[in-house]
Amino acid sequence: MHIIAVFNACRCGVCYPYAIAHPAQTSRSRSISGTRIYENTSQNRVGRIRNPYADFISRGRPGHSGKITILDNNGTARRNFCQWDNIGSAIVVIWANLFIMTIPMSYLDNFHYTLSKDAHSKKLVFLHGLMGSGANWGRISREFRNTFQVLTYDQRGHGASFKPIAGYQPEDFADDLDGILDALMWDKVFLAGHSMGGRGALNFAHRFPGRIEKLVIEDVGPGTSASNIKKIENLLSLVPTPFPSKAAARHFFMAGEFESRLATNLNGKILGRYFYSNIVQTENGTADWRFSKEAMLKSIHAGFGTDRWHEVRELEVPTLIIRGEHSDYLTVDDFNRFKSASPMVKLKFPRSFS
Repeated sequence: MHIIAVFNACRCGVCYPYAIAHPAQTSRSRSISGTRIYENTSQNRVGRIRNPYADFISRGRPGHSGKITILDNNGTARRNFCQWDNIGSAIVVIWANLFIMTIPMSYLDNFHYTLSKDAHSKKLVFLHGLMGSGANWGRISREFRNTFQVLTYDQRGHGASFKPIAGYQPEDFADDLDGILDALMWDKVFLAGHSMGGRGALNFAHRFPGRIEKLVIEDVGPGTSASNIKKIENLLSLVPTPFPSKAAARHFFMAGEFESRLATNLNGKILGRYFYSNIVQTENGTADWRFSKEAMLKSIHAGFGTDRWHEVRELEVPTLIIRGEHSDYLTVDDFNRFKSASPMVKLKFPRSFS
């Protein structure tokens, strides 16, 4: 999708968009650090619209709204006077209660994603866990590409996808998947979710059972857990972000300092490598989390703070539950409880589930 806005100046000196033009006509665009710059070549004026998918706009579902920031040639923010409203398939921009323009958009534009090229009739989606990204599924997803068209993506608040200020309930992650499937025009999918992704997948199956062929939930239960909330909060608090450089971050995670801060029952080397893979260099040279730390904290409270066993009891699709042998996030008791909670659940990998 390519959005081009043409700018004009009123007597008070405030630039406002009054039309949409195509790149091949009067305007051209370029991208700088996620902010799209629009240049009107005939009037030699430059305006700047914050990308509609930036983190200050929580598009969510239809009905959400927000502001668009207009900047002048010197980069000074004039005012937040353009109202936008999400009607699902477009952003409608309104100024002074008058319709200005409609920006067609795809829900996929919010996300960094990988879609395998072969358009097999069977579709498979993998949802990653907390502090992860779609890349976590790389090795596994490749094994399925001969028989499935496979989609992996960074979920909201993670990786290179949009990072809204709010909206980290399992329902929000499930709504994202619903919007993505609409954008891809996929009716039904095989769905696998790990940890946080498993909770989102369970909610999706509960609310949109007609869109799932079969479901796999890996290493997460639907119950509440104050101890898991505290554990993850403590882990994040051990990491002194931002680091002065990527090299300093590497030294912290790889030279033993991070491991020395951990509880003795945790594997510091493995966890350190995983955390370091989530550190990126920022524009000012420091190194910080790839994900939104605030989003992680909201996600764990939303995920482990509400009991969702009713979603298991009401499952309408064949569901496989997988547990890691030493998992803290899916206890043996909860693992076995899945079986008694729903006849749709299987705890072992049967041949018929493939």
